[in-house]
Amino acid sequence: MRSGGRGLKAENAELRLEIAQIRSERDGRPGVDDQALQSRRAELRLPVDVNASAGARALVTECLSGCVDSPGLDTAQLLISELVGNACATAPDRPVRR
Repeated sequence: MRSGGRGLKAENAELRLEIAQIRSERDGRPGVDDQALQSRRAELRLPVDVNASAGARALVTECLSGCVDSPGLDTAQLLISELVGNACATAPDRPVRR
């Protein structure tokens, strides 16, 4: 079992490849290689504070506007809010609430 940042990156690369293969089989199109999927990735460093989810939602909106319908964008924003909120709540250097 892999651990740490390198392990997560390797697992993510494997998952992206698996997703591309599944899409290829479903759509009957040639597979999308990992490099093509990498070019569509966006990264954002967020502070561990109450504004983190808003920043993540803004990035999702910027990346997906025009690519997905409104309900899809709403779902993506909800998902990213939950992920970032949970990450901030469990971060070792999260701010202390008083």
